[in-house]
Amino acid sequence: MQKVVRKWFWAWNDYKEEAFLEDMAAKGYELIKVGLGKYTFEETQPKKVRYQLDFKGLTKMTEREYLQIYEDAGWDNKHRLGGWYYFSMEYEGDRPDISIFNDNKSRLEKYRRIILFLLITGFPLYYNIIILFPTLDQTEFVFPKFYFFFRIIATILVALHAAAMIKIAMVIIKERKNIRE
Repeated sequence: MQKVVRKWFWAWNDYKEEAFLEDMAAKGYELIKVGLGKYTFEETQPKKVRYQLDFKGLTKMTEREYLQIYEDAGWDNKHRLGGWYYFSMEYEGDRPDISIFNDNKSRLEKYRRIILFLLITGFPLYYNIIILFPTLDQTEFVFPKFYFFFRIIATILVALHAAAMIKIAMVIIKERKNIRE
């Protein structure tokens, strides 16, 4: 029997998402599909599964080369959602302290790829707010006009986008403090 869980995680909460997936596996629900804020599980025997998430982003590496790195290390690629890859590894006994990231520097690189992706995708929004809006005739911003609503929506999206970048930047700062060679 399938179980659908609707839950929202942000890029800076990847630890919480991994813990949620591991908890569901321990309760006997195997992840079979990931959607935007939607997780589909298949009821199975309870298992001990270690989950890890990575964001591939805009790297030059092909998807096959990227996945081969993790397969060689014993990780299964469970799912993909956009640039996010969900890896898992079953284990016995105590939860292993293994990770797809061999150190905090590699985890830091994941967050840098996210920031770069956000900068590229956010450019049109920032262009509209900083360049386009100030040059438009003020009569275009009167209530019933299209640009009135567009300006409100764009401003809200810019605020959300900037907040996400700040949160991820804070994670990067935190990870930098924890770098171990």
